Amino acid sequence: MNFYALFIQLKELYKKKGFLALLFFLINGFNNVIIKKYIRGSFSQKGEDLILEQIFKGKKKGFYIDVGANDPDIFSNTKKFYLRGWRGINIEPNPILLKKFVIKRKRDINLNVGIGKKKYSAVFYEFEMNALSTFSKKDMENKIKLGCKLKKAYKVKIYRLEDIIKKFYKKKIDFITVDTEGMDFEVLRSNDWERFRPKAICVETGDFWLIPQRSKNNKKRFIDRLMIKNGYEVFYSNDLNTIYVETD
Repeated sequence: MNFYALFIQLKELYKKKGFLALLFFLINGFNNVIIKKYIRGSFSQKGEDLILEQIFKGKKKGFYIDVGANDPDIFSNTKKFYLRGWRGINIEPNPILLKKFVIKRKRDINLNVGIGKKKYSAVFYEFEMNALSTFSKKDMENKIKLGCKLKKAYKVKIYRLEDIIKKFYKKKIDFITVDTEGMDFEVLRSNDWERFRPKAICVETGDFWLIPQRSKNNKKRFIDRLMIKNGYEVFYSNDLNTIYVETD
């Protein structure tokens, strides 16, 4: 999220819920940035890797898949695990960002593709703020309305998640993290949940960019239903991400 979008979020929070709600938001933000990042060593945006760390209880080696990986260091749900000795697959449609993974994640498999419901080529909308880039035309249009600047658009090859797993890693996957700016539901639908079942899935379920019904988080509701249907339950959730774990 860029500073302009954060300003809009704070302004609307104050307008709708008042000063106390705004103060609580800022205190919570301080906790996320100072306590989680600098004291507890989190690299995630809101400490999601600390929650995943609890789930795997100090497991020394494992395997992850990061869909919409964006950056190997900033707001990364996988860096903490890579430093511990884990390895995985990083999927990032922006070729410039993928080069960072090639350099810094030499044990990992790094793929310059997108993930979707079928194999095809789709337009990727690259914003000046890389973390906002998306395959979703609707998501792109909403962000432009909020003042975000589109840098360029170009086609990227799309594959189903299950096909990527079949080709590159058929063994046990410990967790999958998904952050694709509006395409997260399609990414999850592209997996074969009977065959490839990670213990945990971290998904961006926040709906801030959907205009005008920002208060109705349909995205999370749809993802909740999909994951419950496939034998998962909510383990942890904040206003941005939700972590699901196998029900059994």
